[in-house]
Amino acid sequence: MCVIIARAPNVEIDPEKIESACIVNNDGYGFTVINDGKFDTYKNVAPNKAAELIKRLEDAKDQMVMVHLRFRTDGDISLENCHPFTVTTKNDHGIDIQLMHNGVISDFSGGKDEYSDTYRFNELILKPLLSRSLKTLEDPTKWASDPTISMIVHKYAGAGNVFTIYDTEGNSLVTNKVRGVEHKGWWASNAYSFNSYHRTPAKQTSSGGVYAGPPYSGYNAYKDDNDYWNEKDNTPPYKDNKPPFDVNRQKTIPKLEDKRNQKALEKAKAAQKESARTVGSMVASATDTAKYVVPAIIPPESRPTFLELTRLNSLSDLAFMEYEDLEDMVTQHPEVTTILLMDLIFALYQQPARAVQQSKESSAQPKYQGVG
Repeated sequence: MCVIIARAPNVEIDPEKIESACIVNNDGYGFTVINDGKFDTYKNVAPNKAAELIKRLEDAKDQMVMVHLRFRTDGDISLENCHPFTVTTKNDHGIDIQLMHNGVISDFSGGKDEYSDTYRFNELILKPLLSRSLKTLEDPTKWASDPTISMIVHKYAGAGNVFTIYDTEGNSLVTNKVRGVEHKGWWASNAYSFNSYHRTPAKQTSSGGVYAGPPYSGYNAYKDDNDYWNEKDNTPPYKDNKPPFDVNRQKTIPKLEDKRNQKALEKAKAAQKESARTVGSMVASATDTAKYVVPAIIPPESRPTFLELTRLNSLSDLAFMEYEDLEDMVTQHPEVTTILLMDLIFALYQQPARAVQQSKESSAQPKYQGVG
């Protein structure tokens, strides 16, 4: 997914953070300077160049700046799909408003063809909503506090999408802001974009041999992305400046300092080594599983199981998944997620019920004593 950066005037962002964000989100960027009641917007199609973005930030150091770096999950890599998107204009509606988005709006997803989910959401929902609402407001600058606008935007945002909607007068509406991270004078919509290893492909051994993985193969993060860069000296906050896991692997290994937990650490490492693949690279094609998704809970013998689809040895391997892995599975592989839920529900409720029924049937059978 993408990252949104809001930077206040006269605030410097560590260049290494910008370099990392460009590596993690390399499918184009948008840059808006808010100055003297107007937007000055620039968009760049991929690949993103950190040096160019750093220079733009420096040139606009005295102004409020909004930045969006894109990682494509939906739609073409194109200028049309680069953020920000124009929602309303001063000439037509009395005020300039823009939209930046971090996440996946599944209701508006159209795959990797042409327009992105954010483009569609803006055209079909946000533009009409704001255009009509502004006509009813005596003061157009009060749009951000309008309860109807806020309710509708938050409904589409759900628990995972970060919408940053802002105008030239300093008003803004931000959903799920707590999912982001606050820095000194600037805010970002997520922390993982500042870990350059986040989308690093990894070679992993599975039952089929060595798997190279796709360009994006899951969440490869430090134990705490919020601490990835030390604000004082800009160095990774770990002993010898090394992260607490092998950077060629996909998942985070828990950093257990207590010697009493040494066995748990060894067990975690062993499980990590045996884990086949992260969700981003597990499934070759989710379309193969769509036909199994029906309202009823189909027993495992009548369909592929989650373990068969992902080639994992055990569901316990999922204990090492990070939040972003789960989010990507839900948004990018909903059919596989549905089958996982079927497996879990069957294991929790229907399988025990079967065992009880079989036990009753067995006890109801007449018992014959042997003769001799």
